[in-house]
Amino acid sequence: GAARAEPFTVMETQVESSPVPTPTGWNDRVVAAAPATAPVRANRLRDECIQALGLEAFNEAFQYLLRVRDSSSESEKEVKKHLNSLIGADRVKKYGLTMDQLVYEQLMSK
Repeated sequence: GAARAEPFTVMETQVESSPVPTPTGWNDRVVAAAPATAPVRANRLRDECIQALGLEAFNEAFQYLLRVRDSSSESEKEVKKHLNSLIGADRVKKYGLTMDQLVYEQLMSK
């Protein structure tokens, strides 16, 4: 007979209840994906950006974003202007949010 695929199981993680009630009241359980999911997703997003921008442009824009997001040294207007000069306005519109997600994930993993 044909092999049957195992069903996908969502893991439940217990977390401390918040002392402040949430609007839904569902503050004692969090449904989380497997721990390996985030790095796999980050790698996929990084590869997508590198393929679209090229390695050199990606690295330059990523390092710039990492520096300014970590220090909050520039306004959003200045950040967007500088990114536009690095990779172009059309690419900022298409990949800017993805790059910000990658930067955020890296800053949170420090």
